[in-house]
Amino acid sequence: MNLENVKYYHFVLPGIVQYFDGNNKVVCEQELIRGRCHKIGKKVFIDCFDANNNFIARYDIYKLPTDKIIEVPVLSLVNCNLAELPDVSMLRVREFNCSGNKISNLVGCPQTVTRIECVHNDNLTSLRGAPASVYEFRCGYCPKLENLIGGPSVAASCEIWCNDKLESLAGAPERVFSFDLINCNAIKDLTGGPKFARDYSVRDCKNLVSLAGAPEEVEDTFTVANNPNLRNLIGGPKSADVYVVENNSGITGLEGAPETVGKFSCRYNDSLQDLVDGPKSAKIYDVSNNPRLKSLRGCAENVEVFIARSCDKLETLEYAPKNAKEYIVNRNPKLKNLAHIKPDKRVIDYSDCPMIENAPKQLSHREKCDKLRQAYIDNNQEFIKKFYSNGK
Repeated sequence: MNLENVKYYHFVLPGIVQYFDGNNKVVCEQELIRGRCHKIGKKVFIDCFDANNNFIARYDIYKLPTDKIIEVPVLSLVNCNLAELPDVSMLRVREFNCSGNKISNLVGCPQTVTRIECVHNDNLTSLRGAPASVYEFRCGYCPKLENLIGGPSVAASCEIWCNDKLESLAGAPERVFSFDLINCNAIKDLTGGPKFARDYSVRDCKNLVSLAGAPEEVEDTFTVANNPNLRNLIGGPKSADVYVVENNSGITGLEGAPETVGKFSCRYNDSLQDLVDGPKSAKIYDVSNNPRLKSLRGCAENVEVFIARSCDKLETLEYAPKNAKEYIVNRNPKLKNLAHIKPDKRVIDYSDCPMIENAPKQLSHREKCDKLRQAYIDNNQEFIKKFYSNGK
């Protein structure tokens, strides 16, 4: 069937698809058949049913009819020892899984598909043959894959992980709702990756040394975590609602961070000693659990909630934001006083700071539960309200 002049199609009940040209004229019709994937050993069959759910026929995956549209909810070719995919490009599929095979590319893959999973394909060297558009694309543990060329150009969600030879993000979708790059140790920067994303995450990439190539703007959350050779944030997005920098043991400075964020979470970065070049404004500013953080120099000035807990070398709150509404600075063993916080500000928690006189001791989880239980027995509504508002 020649669909060269087709501009769009329309489903006509029961079980007929009409194709239209640019003048809204019907070019042709095709019968729509419901299919169900059925595996017998390593062989795969498609059981077909009509619009009334009556069984029509069973087709070998290699002998599918070309004059009908077959709609299959789930097509699984997992661990079928395939050297190449059968031509199932004409199928309409919701979920397609071709994991655990010997394929070198995705030629033959369904072209109308919602979700693709391509994992543990040891010989995969190219994504050639993937559909141009897909809702969710997942590709992991493909040790010979070096780039994403040939993959979907449009995807809502794209997850790439544990591909040891992946050196470039070239070929990645330009626009995504969510992009996750995880444990790809040959990646050194983000060049070629998506330019527009709502959520963008880069984690556990041991040789990542630069954020160059990241989107300039991330609508919701940008996460860079557990990348030990990353030294700063140069090349990262200039705008993000939530900016997360966590467990990057090599980061020594925040150069490249956006000036304004909704929430800045910079925690567990073992080499970070100050906050110079970090964001200047944030609703929530959290720099907890940085063991070498000695100074808050460079801290944002416009902050609503400031959090700096469990920083082993932090001795003073000098340079802390002056006009934050709330401060949480508990479990800092060397913090000497609260002198740089204005008296009219609300210090929610400075417990377990042994060098501050009369610092309260934080209750254990069991002690908190016992107090809450007693409050319910005594009908102490004030304590109950405070417990759930502050978590104390």
